Amino acid sequence: MQKTKKLFLIFISIFLVSQNIDAADSVDTVAPQKPKFIYRIDNLTYFDNRMFYLPYHPSKMFLGDRLTALAGIGLKKEHKLYAGLTAMIPFGSDYKSYKFQPMVYYRFEQALNDKQNLKLHFGILPCREMETSLPGFMRRGSAEYTIPNLQGTLAQYQLKINDKNTLSLEYAFDWRKVKSKTDRDNYGMILAGKLANNGMLNVGFIAQWDRLGYNLDTIKNNCDNVVYNVYAKVDFAKFTKNFKSIFLQAGYVGSFSNDSAFVNKSWCNAIMIDCGIQWKMISLTNSLYMSINKGNLMPLFEYSKDVYVSDQFYKASLYNKTALSFDVFNKSVFSLKAQFLMHVVPEYKIGWQQKITAQVKF
Repeated sequence: MQKTKKLFLIFISIFLVSQNIDAADSVDTVAPQKPKFIYRIDNLTYFDNRMFYLPYHPSKMFLGDRLTALAGIGLKKEHKLYAGLTAMIPFGSDYKSYKFQPMVYYRFEQALNDKQNLKLHFGILPCREMETSLPGFMRRGSAEYTIPNLQGTLAQYQLKINDKNTLSLEYAFDWRKVKSKTDRDNYGMILAGKLANNGMLNVGFIAQWDRLGYNLDTIKNNCDNVVYNVYAKVDFAKFTKNFKSIFLQAGYVGSFSNDSAFVNKSWCNAIMIDCGIQWKMISLTNSLYMSINKGNLMPLFEYSKDVYVSDQFYKASLYNKTALSFDVFNKSVFSLKAQFLMHVVPEYKIGWQQKITAQVKF
């Protein structure tokens, strides 16, 4: 009888202890997590000397600093809310030319399962949040320090198909201006996708639609420009030990432009071939653009140039860009890079460009 009582007491004790553990666990799961202070700093000092002597671009020097400072709160990994300021300061100019843009955006990130990941952004956010590197015929290089932010939404989805193949999708909506009596509606949308095979073979597409609307008084025409690119990229660096990258990329570039007042349905078809090699801190790349029908990727520029965020060199039917780059210092926090570029448009002179950038980001 005494043994039965002892066993009964032992079972009761175990039950009570287990109930206390379960209760403690349930309290932990429902207890709110304390928000964490988070911040992001991105400072870019740039020297961009352009000696083009070409009709598409005037010779010009960009020299200045672009600072993006953000602070906010984060809850776990999924939820982050940032607010801050972007300051664009050209050196040697009057303070009236300084530009300040307030920023605020919400970022959501969640692993849907072991193979899928989703990121969402809403608000005014840095373009560096984008994972897709936009080519020059969609976004000009100087936009890095003149229009560095995206106003709208950004969605990113990644699917790990297997150990070697990954599918990535990205969508961005950028609302640049709202219609008024003096300003026209100006917005753009970007859709990109890429299938990567263990870093060696990439196939993908990028499409961008830009719209310039009319205002209430003087301008009554709408402008639309659509540019799309389908490409395949092969990197042969895995077959060598001395080079970080040896790549060849080829693809088709097409555009559709329409202006309700001046141009009606203008098409352009072109081929783009890129290649490059990187050894330690030195890299050499070349990009060749050839229009098939001698078309123009920017036919509306003369009438409505604000519809384009792309580089004006792509108004030519044949254009080649060669870049020699030196990663003088390249760490996660600080990077220093020097570039020497040659722009060739056969019917005109050769244009030269020297560019030095120092960037701090964390």
